[in-house]
Amino acid sequence: LPIGEKGAPIHGVPKSRLAKDYRAELQSLQSVDDLVEAVVDALKQAGKLDNTLIVYTSDNGFLYGQQSSWGALLAWAGNLVNVEFKGATIGNPRDWVPPGWDLWYAFTGTRARYFDYDVNDNGTILTFGHRAEDYSTDVLKERAVRFIAEETDKPEPFFLYIATKAVHAQGKSAIPAPQYAGALQDVKLPIGEIGAPIHGISKSQLAKDYRAELQSLQSVDDLVEAVVEALKQAGRLDNTLIVYTSDNGFLYGQHRLIGKSAAYEESIKVPLVMRGPGIPKGETRDVLVNNLDVVATVAELAGVSPGYALDGRSLAPLFTHPNAPWRRALLIESPVSHFQKPRVRFTAVRTATRKYVRYDSGFEQLFDLSADPHELKNEAGEGHYAGDLASLRSLDEALKSCTAETCFVP
Repeated sequence: LPIGEKGAPIHGVPKSRLAKDYRAELQSLQSVDDLVEAVVDALKQAGKLDNTLIVYTSDNGFLYGQQSSWGALLAWAGNLVNVEFKGATIGNPRDWVPPGWDLWYAFTGTRARYFDYDVNDNGTILTFGHRAEDYSTDVLKERAVRFIAEETDKPEPFFLYIATKAVHAQGKSAIPAPQYAGALQDVKLPIGEIGAPIHGISKSQLAKDYRAELQSLQSVDDLVEAVVEALKQAGRLDNTLIVYTSDNGFLYGQHRLIGKSAAYEESIKVPLVMRGPGIPKGETRDVLVNNLDVVATVAELAGVSPGYALDGRSLAPLFTHPNAPWRRALLIESPVSHFQKPRVRFTAVRTATRKYVRYDSGFEQLFDLSADPHELKNEAGEGHYAGDLASLRSLDEALKSCTAETCFVP
């Protein structure tokens, strides 16, 4: 045992038994070593070793008598991945830098914040307060610009990922930078008059929250402008792919809902703006695209070959050919969480003119987006939509378990 093998039993377990259990764990790890060696050799034989990030870790450490009271200490002992809810923070240790990143500059703790937060700067914790210059979007902007400047004379390509707190709420609403706190006062809710409060929130409060999000986005606009200017100054703008997007949309009272985890258009649609070599300026494409396509596009334009088949499809053919053959349907999935009840968990299929939604409870929705763009009438029980319902059910089942090429519905 790492603590010696003398002394009184611990929680009724003699140290001789603890020592036997400890040795058995180490013996079992010899086979794990064999497994790791075999995986590395297989990757080498397949020609994929140099293009694969291998991470060897564990979901927790273990105390073999080092503390007679295990409790919360056990949750943190060597744990890098699945840290439990303990105290004021949730997640990985605050100074942990995930493998694969040369530069890690990220919020720590349970939530990103606009003010009064900490940042993990490659393992060093930086503390920011409530001064105007501590506004987190501006802090991320300055760090991104500095990184690009540092790359000016380097021949190697780089990947830079920037994720701001904006437009998420801190408390009840987003917090704009001081210079934008009074902006956009004439902006109204996108749904106009909503009548009675929604989930106890009045229309005036909803409108205030909505404006706060837009105000916080003004600093994101500043960030984008600064990044583009930095790339220009570094002489790398014309050889850089810029992707601007979001992880979800948001409902501000539509369907009397507030939030993002719904199948309605306001929730599932996000912006996707791209600039880079071979991408025509000022053009749009009205096709069905998802975030998996962004991965495939970045891989193709970077000239790399992923070590496994991707479920998405590169958007590159659409850059020069607006009518290039493309998919006619894609899968939409709600977040998978044990916090969500079956009546709100769903999978869905979206086509150019139809949307089919099936909830874990068994309830179904079918919307004719051509005739009913606001999704107000469920056609799942209407006989003249029976053919659509059957084909979309089949697609939903197929896409839920698809891989690689089978995820593309021509």
